[in-house]
Amino acid sequence: MTASYLVFDTNALPVKGNLESGFWTALFHLCSMKGIRPAISEVTLHEAVNFREDQANKLITPLVATHSELSRMTRMDPVYTPTAADIAAVYEARLNELFEVLPLEGDHAIEALRREARRVVPARLGKGGRDSAIWLTIAALANQGHTVRFVTNNHKDFGRGGLFTELLEETTHPIIYLPTANEFVDEIATKIATPSLEPEDVANSFSLSIRSLVINMLEQVDSAEHTVDRAWNAEIAMEDVVTGQAYDVDGQGLVYVRANTRLVDPSGVEWATGKLSGWLNFEPATSSGQPSEVDTLLELDFR
Repeated sequence: MTASYLVFDTNALPVKGNLESGFWTALFHLCSMKGIRPAISEVTLHEAVNFREDQANKLITPLVATHSELSRMTRMDPVYTPTAADIAAVYEARLNELFEVLPLEGDHAIEALRREARRVVPARLGKGGRDSAIWLTIAALANQGHTVRFVTNNHKDFGRGGLFTELLEETTHPIIYLPTANEFVDEIATKIATPSLEPEDVANSFSLSIRSLVINMLEQVDSAEHTVDRAWNAEIAMEDVVTGQAYDVDGQGLVYVRANTRLVDPSGVEWATGKLSGWLNFEPATSSGQPSEVDTLLELDFR
């Protein structure tokens, strides 16, 4: 069975930033809605993790040196500083969670080295073995009949405004070339005005999802006070609602929401709080909220 892939080159990943930003959460949510599989090659994974570690080292080294110098001048409390390897390991784990990692086949590795030696695109000037390995992994997907979108701004090795003709001739199924991930979002979603949402609208839209999450947590603890019935009967209240960019996807409105959440008994007793984030579904014409799923409910505290 064929599938649709969105494959990222190393330079298209946020190696200096994070994958939890509003843009990336939007991208992954849109992929999920459209049945598109975010992916990176095994080579890209290793490149990105190594780059992350290098960038962390550049920041950590002067930080540690400054703390050491100051400690000679005055009393300084110890400061916890993660190692660059620790930071890279967390990033690698997150990449594995969010992306399908496409393994490097042995024959592709051999062909990549041949291309580097023979200056066959995307290799050039005796370099480009890793770019060739990435390309061969992607081309194999296309030749298996999958729909492939390739996100890269490596214009020198893959092409500007489109793939090099030599690369296009290697695939039986066209590969959609995207210089940035923004172009993918623009392709499948339309930015629209963010709706004006009252806290009650947000609470109603996420109500069922919140109750389900809370009940799943309560089922793991033995509490006579906090029960499933109490969760079902609680009123959901929202405060400090923050919304992001809104999108129209096939006539369905989407907007990212963060808010403080409270569960309150009908008698008015507050017994649980948390920090919610998730994509709220709404009707674009009326801005009315629809049932939506919570992405995370953090810092859930039972009183």
